[in-house]
Parts: sequence; C-alpha cells; structure tokens
Amino acid sequence: MRGARKQLRAERPARRLRACVGLLVLLLNGGGCSGGGPDYALRDQMARGEFGYARGRAVAQRGSGRELLPLLNLGMANLADGLAPESEAVFGEVYEILRMRDVNAGARLASRVMYEGVTYFKGEPFEQALAYCAVAVQKASIGDFDNCRAAAISSLELLDEYDAFRGLSPAPPSGFAYAVQRNGFALGYALAGIGAFGMGRGEEAEDYLRRAAEINPDLGVISGALRQGANTIFIVDAGLGPVKDDVGGAAVFLARTPGDDRRIEARVSHGTGGRYAQALDVNPFSRRYSWDELRTARGVKRAVGEGLVIGGAVVASTSDDDEAKLAGLAMILAGALTQLSSSADLRQVDTFAQRTYIVPVSVEGPGTSVELEVLGGRGSGVTLVGLSPPRGALQVRYVRLPLGEARWAREGRLLYHPDAIDEHVPGDDLPYILGGRDVRTPSHDVLADYQRAGNLAGLTLADLMEMYRAEGIRVGTDGAGGRIGRHVLEGGTWLFTPQAGTVGHTRLFTRPAPPYRPRSALVRDWIATHPRRADE
Repeated sequence: MRGARKQLRAERPARRLRACVGLLVLLLNGGGCSGGGPDYALRDQMARGEFGYARGRAVAQRGSGRELLPLLNLGMANLADGLAPESEAVFGEVYEILRMRDVNAGARLASRVMYEGVTYFKGEPFEQALAYCAVAVQKASIGDFDNCRAAAISSLELLDEYDAFRGLSPAPPSGFAYAVQRNGFALGYALAGIGAFGMGRGEEAEDYLRRAAEINPDLGVISGALRQGANTIFIVDAGLGPVKDDVGGAAVFLARTPGDDRRIEARVSHGTGGRYAQALDVNPFSRRYSWDELRTARGVKRAVGEGLVIGGAVVASTSDDDEAKLAGLAMILAGALTQLSSSADLRQVDTFAQRTYIVPVSVEGPGTSVELEVLGGRGSGVTLVGLSPPRGALQVRYVRLPLGEARWAREGRLLYHPDAIDEHVPGDDLPYILGGRDVRTPSHDVLADYQRAGNLAGLTLADLMEMYRAEGIRVGTDGAGGRIGRHVLEGGTWLFTPQAGTVGHTRLFTRPAPPYRPRSALVRDWIATHPRRADE
C-alpha cells in the first residue's frame, strides 16, 4: 500500500502536466476576441427591408440573455416593421437597463453592470445614446409624447456625463429655459422638442428645437414646419451603420456607408412635403463617443501576457523536471488568458443605420401617400400608402429605408386589404387564406363585408376563426412581448397589420405574395367546394 501511494505521488506532476497541455491546446484552438463580431446576415436583412426575417434572427439572439444589444436588435427590427405598439415590452426592458448608469466618483459610465446577479452588456456610449433615441421614437410612434421627451432628454444627460468624465464638457448654452444640456447631440434635442410639442408644451418645444438648430442650422426648418401646420413627422434612417473591428487592441468603428450631405425629399399626394438635411451622421458620432480609455489598459495586458508566454516557454523548454515544466506551462496558460482578455469586445448593435433624417409633412386627407427619397447618386426611397391625418396635433412614424431600388418599395398601390384602411382593393371580398386578398383581422364587420359580396354565406365568425385555427395562424399580436413571427403574406403564420406610414406596411401590402397554400383539410375542402368567381 505504501509503495502504491509513493507511485501515485510520483505520477501526479505528470498528470497535471498533461492536463495543463490539454487546456492550453483547447485555449489556443478556441482563441479569439472576447466578444463576437457583427451579425452580417442580420445587417443584410435590415438593409434589404426584410424586417420579418430580421425579427426572427433577433428573437434567436435574445435567447442568450437579457443584454441590451439583442434587445435593441429586436426592438429596432420591430420598429422598422411598423410594430411600435407591439414593442412596448422590449423597449421597456431597454430603458430599464439604460437607466442603470451608476456613474460614481472616479468611475466611467458602465458599459457592463450587475443587477440582481445578472450581467448586462450595454454597449458603447453612442449606442446607449441611440438606444434612448430609439425608445423616444417608439414612444412618439404610439402617441406617448411625455415618455418620448423623457427618453430624448436621457440621451442628452448620458452624453453630458460621458463628456464630463473625459474632461471635455463645453460651457453651458445660454438663453434657454429648458434645453440645459451642454453637448452637441442635435438629434436628442430635436426629439425632445418633438415630444414637448406633442404634449402641447409649445414654449419648451421651441427651446429644444432652437438648441437643435443652433448645433445643426439645417434643423431650423422643423419648428417652422410645425408652426405652419405640419402634423406628421417621419424619423427616417438610411444606410448601413459602422462595423466594429479590433485595430491594435482598440475597438474601432469603421464606416460602411460613407457620409455625405445628400438631402431627403418628401412628396405628399394630399398635403405638403419638402427637402430636409440630415439630423445625424452616425459615422463621426460613433468615433466621438466610444470607450477610448480602454486602449491603454488593453495594451498593458497584452504586454504582460506576451511576457508570461515567453518566460513560460523558456522555463518549459529548458527544464528536465516535470514540476518546472508544469510551472512553465502554467505561465504560458496565464499569459495566453491575459492576451485574450486584452482583445477588444466586438459586440455591437447591428440594426442601427448610418444616418437619420427628421421629415415634417402635412397629411390632409385619408388615403394619402408619401414618397420619401434620398436625393443624388444611387439613392434609397419608398412610397408609403394609406396615411390619414392624426387624431391629435401630431403623429410620428419611423421609416427605415431599404438600400438600393427595391421594386416593392416604389409600387405605391395596395394589393392586399389590411386593417384601418377604408379603400377597396380588388379581391378583398375573400380572406387571403381562402384565395382572396383580404388580410384584415376577422370580425363581425369584416365577415359582413364578405357576405355582402356574395361570399361565405351561412358562415359565422366562429366558423371563420376555426379556419384560421385549423391553419395554425395566430391572429393579432397580444401577449407576444415583441417576439412576433412572420406575416402570412411572407410565408409565416401570423396575421397582423403594421402601422400605416412604415416600410413594414408597404412591404407587406404593396408587394405581390404567392397564393396561399392551405395546410388543413378544413380549408382545402372549403376551397374545393366553393369555386372562385371570374372577377377574382
């Protein structure tokens, strides 16, 4: 027994040596940066205006935890698809995480915070500011102008704190009763002004919009347009946002869509449009508000790691003793870990655009169409249909322009009949799932429209709803928490109507979709026993 113990003690260094070698090999094979890089598939889907697919990808991202970045990707995909009301829960979580800034004496704005034992990654300062703006736009899109104003002001406060930490705070502007922040983030001031205007606070709105125009004189047209009766504001994003890359240990944002001074033109069928300059170019904004103070720390860690690797290699290669070799390999392992931890974290919000426009127009009647086009070169554009004047003083819509010339973006004519649209669409006397072109939410009134046209005679609303259930189609988005699947018109199993005046609404209802292919015997049998009429 004593001899066995002695042999076991002798074998322990060799076992530890083999284990250390195995761990080192695994580390070196799986090495890389501390955070993943851009999601190019998601970026491409957003660029092409395929927001239903982008939303599905963002939902899968969000399964990894309650971090700001996947939440924002999901929220931005929803917002682009015209689902601002359905995104309340998502943007509520975004706002909750953003508010945990925890700026203490001698500490920087946290890019990572701990809350109830969960780590939240919050992104770069510019991403946090744009996240507040996204919350503001979502709130304005549902008529919640009070919280729109609050979120926009929060973006200004955050940048003030970051400037103060770096010792770059400018002198406070004078002559303003409300716009008291110091920084030059014109978009934040403009959104605060829009929120105040929607609340009926005219003097406050003028202050914020005047401060925005002081920073960016081209934005002076916003307050003038509102005074002259503009009742609809489009917040328009275009272009591919910058990509985060590791350059010498620093996380640097590289432009993908070059900045320029191209304006956007709004042409309104029943109302007044105009031409407007950019409110924000994200390329320089991302460079100004990034975590540059981490660069020195990463350089030190990289140098320490290299020293440990070199020293460990010398010890391990020149010693005949297993314990010494083990110590050398442990040094190499520690050095490799230190070097890996010095890599820049390349996680980012993949759904942000390169530029933002604020476009005030007047919508004077139901059924209004609005053409938005970035002028010059290979521009982006879209025709939005089915707009009506707001019930109150102001309505806001978010528009994410597809890159290039997507054919469906310019059609300008409804091919399917959604909710909240009164105009007739050929074929809307039958539901889409039964061979028609109607995609309204089933109701007694909708069923009555079908029956007045001579269809679905004898069916009750319960019968019609049973057809949707048999097809596995979810009607409406209640209780989804922002995790919404693709619409039936794009091969999905959800039936809903995005807000009119958004690209999601245009993409779904002006682009030809393939005929519906029934899944259930109930719907197949109904179609087989009810031949389509000649005018369908």
